[in-house]
Amino acid sequence: MTYRMSGNPQDYRGTRFTLTSTAETRIPGTHLGDMDGTWDGDRLELRMTPLVVDEDNSVRSDHQPTGPVTFEMRRSSAAEFEDTCRQADAPR
Repeated sequence: MTYRMSGNPQDYRGTRFTLTSTAETRIPGTHLGDMDGTWDGDRLELRMTPLVVDEDNSVRSDHQPTGPVTFEMRRSSAAEFEDTCRQADAPR
C-alpha cells in the first residue's frame, strides 16, 4: 500500500504536528488515518485512529475503531540499537 503524507506544525518549534495520510488506492482492510503527534527531540509520539474499509469499498461509522492507537519511538544509543537487533535474532 502506498500513501501520500502531508502535515503541518502546530507550534513554532514543531514539537506538536498533524499528518494527513492519503492512500493511492482504496482497498478493503485497515489503513492509516490522520495523525497528530508530539516530538521532544528524543521521543516521537503519534496518535492515529485507523480507517477500516469494508469489502464493498465503503467506510461505515459502525465498523471503525472506538479510539486512537498511540505509538512511540525514542532515540537510543548505537549500543542499545545493536542489543535490540541481537535479541530479535536470538532463537526462541
